Amino acid sequence: MKFDFLKPLFPIICVSCGKDSPKYLCSDCLKKIEQTLLPHHFFISNMGEMIYGYCRYAGSSGAIIRSLKYGRKIPAARIIAEFLAPMVSLLFQPKPDWIVPVPISWQKQFHRGFNQCDLIAKELGNIAKIPVENKILFRRFSFFEKDQVKLNASERKQNLDHSFYALQKKAVVHHSTILLLDDVATTGKTMYACHKEIRKIYPDWKVLSLVFAHN
Repeated sequence: MKFDFLKPLFPIICVSCGKDSPKYLCSDCLKKIEQTLLPHHFFISNMGEMIYGYCRYAGSSGAIIRSLKYGRKIPAARIIAEFLAPMVSLLFQPKPDWIVPVPISWQKQFHRGFNQCDLIAKELGNIAKIPVENKILFRRFSFFEKDQVKLNASERKQNLDHSFYALQKKAVVHHSTILLLDDVATTGKTMYACHKEIRKIYPDWKVLSLVFAHN
């Protein structure tokens, strides 16, 4: 096969368990993820909003997300998108007009060199044929924002207040349906904060929330 000589230098490994694999997700890890599927692919956040999700943040699913965010294993973004694409086709009809990835803090963007939500959104957009719009929702610059993962439930609620803002675009379709995309949701505070800012600028939009995993 063409470029077989490169395989010893760039072996394909499972992004979840790290073992050699013919694909970037081995069959064992795939089975483990399928055992953690969310019932009916949704949950209700602490804010009372419905958030669609594929699985629970446990075992292999959590490992895939960590491999992308902290291990810079970019193929993990494609794998996550491939899990989400059938959900989008099945649950969201008519198809959303845009996918809007949740922005991350400038510290994380600088450290990682990318926003994992952007990468997942682009892969999902390519598969589902939905354009990605990342120039509407933004994260405010702050030196003192704390990582949500390290906070308790009450601290999470306060941490993201005023962290996001939305901007009006000249060419915008009224009564649009957008798919707000994040990798993980715990309390749902991030999604709620993003929804609130988007609705300030686009009150007639329908905003749907989608994550890969619920923690």
